[in-house]
Amino acid sequence: MAEVDSPSGKRSLFAPITLMLLVISLIGNVFFYSQYLHGTKEKRVEEGSRIIRAGWDTKLHFGGILDNVRLLLDSGDDMGKRIAAKQGIVSWTGYGEQVQAFVWGADGRNGKEPLTFERRNALTFISHVEASLQHIGTHGGPLTEEELRYLQSIEELYSTLREIAERFTVDTINDAQAQLVLSGGDWVNAAYDLAAVMDREEQVLFEGVADPLLSED
Repeated sequence: MAEVDSPSGKRSLFAPITLMLLVISLIGNVFFYSQYLHGTKEKRVEEGSRIIRAGWDTKLHFGGILDNVRLLLDSGDDMGKRIAAKQGIVSWTGYGEQVQAFVWGADGRNGKEPLTFERRNALTFISHVEASLQHIGTHGGPLTEEELRYLQSIEELYSTLREIAERFTVDTINDAQAQLVLSGGDWVNAAYDLAAVMDREEQVLFEGVADPLLSED
């Protein structure tokens, strides 16, 4: 007589197979979730590190431009000093994109409203100042009264901006610090204050200087 499979035998095989499949599924889910968390952490560290570097470069920009504006003010009719100052201005203006990145890195953090600009953003401000400073003092003899007044106004403005930028006090980059920056803090308020100061002046371009951001026909 042929043997008949026992129902209890089938059940005894089904239970361990099901358990094994569940364990394999759980291990797979844990693995993929851990990979997801690792990738998310890496992105946060990368983003926070970019903000920290942008903060450092923002401080360098405002300090460097300020030093060279003062050199222009002290140049008298010395063309050598003027040329040196203008070369320094070109060099420090190269950090302008980092100033923009620092400001935008703060956008919406600390529960703040999104950044808005009435007149100009950071890059527009910096390009207008650079174009004006490059125009000033391209003639022989001492600086004109109009040029001196403009330089004095920029010296005051950049002194304020440098003071605000110095409120960014992070001095090292590591994973923990990069993620901490993303949680907000006073640096966000500083970035918003920088944006407000750069946007508040009715006119930044020196009289007679064309807007460098407008394409020529």
